[in-house]
Amino acid sequence: MKSQTAVKFFLALALVCSSLLAKDMILTTLDGQKIVLHEDNTWTFQNGKRGEIDQDFTVPVNGGKIVLIATDGTWGFVEKEIVHQEEEVKADSVVGNGHSVNKDVMAANAEAQKLALAQATAKIKVALGKLKIDAAKLSDCIKRAEKDVTKKEDFKQGTGWDVSVRVFLDRGSILAVADCAMKKDDEAADSTKKAASAKKKPGKKPAAQ
Repeated sequence: MKSQTAVKFFLALALVCSSLLAKDMILTTLDGQKIVLHEDNTWTFQNGKRGEIDQDFTVPVNGGKIVLIATDGTWGFVEKEIVHQEEEVKADSVVGNGHSVNKDVMAANAEAQKLALAQATAKIKVALGKLKIDAAKLSDCIKRAEKDVTKKEDFKQGTGWDVSVRVFLDRGSILAVADCAMKKDDEAADSTKKAASAKKKPGKKPAAQ
């Protein structure tokens, strides 16, 4: 299973648990694919083939439990779901526009850029959806990210400098901003524990429906 397909496929799971054999359990996906959870905390697809996935993922099951399906072929219970940020970003691009008129060209530029950045920040905050973002870092992260900035200056007699600034970020830049502003505390701890968690709790399985 290719990584992009696998990630989208598994994150969209609506899990149904049922008995396969006396000691194994099976997770059934909405489109009929089945993953077998073995008693020794390994997993396979129901057809018997070793699962080929490029990223660990988690699946919520009955009773508020969360099952980790790992790339090393093991499964286990964890406390938190894994969030793959590329799947949570809801925009392919973000544009921020700013406009200012001032007799001082430097002041007009500064205000227009400030407004463009503020608009881009607000849009990216919405685009990042459920990701655990430190909103206070967003503006600085956008400043660091690779982006297109276009500017138009026009001097008008009697009013001064009319300046327009446009800030454009593509999906790659949005992902870079997300990575920069992501809250790392829980994610880092969960990442280091997931392999151990998969092997330390062999006795419990999702409740069958």
